[in-house]
Amino acid sequence: LEAIQRKKQVWFLYTSYIKAEEKPRKVSPLYLKEYRNRWYLISYDGNQKDIRTYALDRMDSPKILEEEETFYPGDFDAENYFKHSMGITSYKGKSNKITIKANTVASRYIKSQPIHESQEIKEEGKDFTLFVLTLLISEELIRTILSYGGEIEIVEPAELRNVIQQRISSMKKLYKLY
Repeated sequence: LEAIQRKKQVWFLYTSYIKAEEKPRKVSPLYLKEYRNRWYLISYDGNQKDIRTYALDRMDSPKILEEEETFYPGDFDAENYFKHSMGITSYKGKSNKITIKANTVASRYIKSQPIHESQEIKEEGKDFTLFVLTLLISEELIRTILSYGGEIEIVEPAELRNVIQQRISSMKKLYKLY
């Protein structure tokens, strides 16, 4: 937080979730974000020339670099950066109109605990509700959808529907369900 406020670069050792190996990083911190009781640093990484997200609990030995010149993207706006995202994942790209058909039980829950702030009700029937969301397709979204089991259906886009079908098919094979 101090480095963000003072616009100073930070150096730390970071253990990647995917490769599980520790590497040094030097970044310009932009924003701190909490998601599911974990904190993340959104930063500009000069080596990768892009905005990157680092989990604070995967950092070791962080240091504020006093003498280093810092580069900050002048147009970074955290609210817009995460506007069409779930959680901490944000991609460059176009968001999707996602239509979800929820049964009565899931509808009640989704109305009281929205999936995303962009959520709107498109149609309500006796046994279902159609919700429309404007989101980037991400792992967080896919896992959220799967958490509803058979209580919701992706109506569109076909790309997301196919990903969900592939995941369910993989689960059936893994658990030898036919």
